[in-house]
Amino acid sequence: NERALSVLVHTYYALGRAAALAEVAHRLVALQPLSAPAARAMALAWDLAGQADSAARYLALADTGLAWNVTISQFTPGEHVTSLNGYVRNASARALPAMTLVFEFLDASGAVSFAERVAIPALEPGARGPIEIRSEQAGAVAWRYRRE
Repeated sequence: NERALSVLVHTYYALGRAAALAEVAHRLVALQPLSAPAARAMALAWDLAGQADSAARYLALADTGLAWNVTISQFTPGEHVTSLNGYVRNASARALPAMTLVFEFLDASGAVSFAERVAIPALEPGARGPIEIRSEQAGAVAWRYRRE
């Protein structure tokens, strides 16, 4: 999960393990592409690799470029039903247009079992839009999302 990956990011950074940090940061970005913490993890990976320009770019993205803040509060894989709940918050000072997120649910081998689309309404600054998925599909052990 993303918390475990975040702990690994900081551990590898403290240990100076650039290759391991880059791998984990990429996994975190794949899991949470609209997340400021994921962008900061990439900044740490580039910093440790000695690529100051790339590190600065990801820090700037984390600080000002990620207006959509996606939070998943519950993921329940079941034998007959899979559910996922959370919200998207507008973290910017300007209104954001509506968008669609595509959630891909992965099986134990990492392959996509099924996907669900969630329409996110236009959001005023600080406002939240719900993410609620309930699928009759089973077998998912993980999820990832992307903006469509």
